[in-house]
Amino acid sequence: MKPSEQSELFVSSDHSIVGVRVGDLWLTATDQLAISDEAWIEKPEFLVRLVADHGPVFATFNWCPQHGANSYQRGLLTKGKYAEAIVVSQVRRSAIMTNSVLVRGTLTAINWLTGGKMDTRAFSPAELRTALDWTAAVCPFDRGLAERAQAILLETVRVHERAHSL
Repeated sequence: MKPSEQSELFVSSDHSIVGVRVGDLWLTATDQLAISDEAWIEKPEFLVRLVADHGPVFATFNWCPQHGANSYQRGLLTKGKYAEAIVVSQVRRSAIMTNSVLVRGTLTAINWLTGGKMDTRAFSPAELRTALDWTAAVCPFDRGLAERAQAILLETVRVHERAHSL
């Protein structure tokens, strides 16, 4: 396994965001609630260290069941102080998997309005394999390891959701 395929698990302090690197792919999962700015800021701080240690990622795979990052949070990664440190310009594709038809439709509209400047595509949970195929086209990673990692991320976030529903 290449060093870039070995990564520590990222878990935000409130356990609402989890992530891990597999090859040159960054996988994340969030819980059902809107992401707080406090939890979000931990993600780029982690990514700065990860990229410094292993180099940039070339694709992202994000599980966002109901809510994605808000515009302020997206800006931190794409235009803010972290964009250069995490080499966001090297990210070739970003897959967003969500249950929300509204989120998928909004993302499709944004891509249409921006002329596809950001290669981002929304997928339903039933399209997991299609989403991984789409990211694999531009990013080397171990497919089996990515599927196992995604399952672990989802279980980690679901444990957080169950704890908060008690």
